[in-house]
Amino acid sequence: AQRQIPRSLFCTMPTPVEFNIGTNRLSGSVGHIVNQWTSIEFLNMGLNRFNGTILDDLIPLSLLRFFEGNQNSFSGTLPPELADLNFLSIFNIAFNDMDGTLPTEYGEILSLESLMIRNNDFVSTLPTEYGNLKNLAILLMENNDLTGDITLSHPVCIHSFTGVLINFVAGKDINCACCSQ
Repeated sequence: AQRQIPRSLFCTMPTPVEFNIGTNRLSGSVGHIVNQWTSIEFLNMGLNRFNGTILDDLIPLSLLRFFEGNQNSFSGTLPPELADLNFLSIFNIAFNDMDGTLPTEYGEILSLESLMIRNNDFVSTLPTEYGNLKNLAILLMENNDLTGDITLSHPVCIHSFTGVLINFVAGKDINCACCSQ
């Protein structure tokens, strides 16, 4: 049986700062409702059965810090305009049906600490701009069709600093500035 969020809930509910509907086996599309919540900071929709193109609906959410949309059936491409979300620190769209290329603009999201896009259908050369993400601590990109290298520009040695989790593609290099000199 398909379980969906009743539309009437959104008509009577005040605009939330946090909305967590993760791990509920919900289905359908909710983007047209979410994009009205311009003050939302935390949005967890992970581990459901949502479909459609949700990411375009995130663009108006200028205060968004956390987006968890993993393990759904979201499709479409990564919109470059998400780079305008200046507070975004966690972005997880892993295990979906996303495709297209990786926007170079995401290298401008300086607040980004965690970028998880693994297990999708991205076909792209890795943007060198991603090396500018000085706060990046988690980068999960495996099981896509990605080529190229990333050189991190910040002074964190990925070989000795255990706080950095990088899970990429076998045979590809992610270089840190201190080890590539």
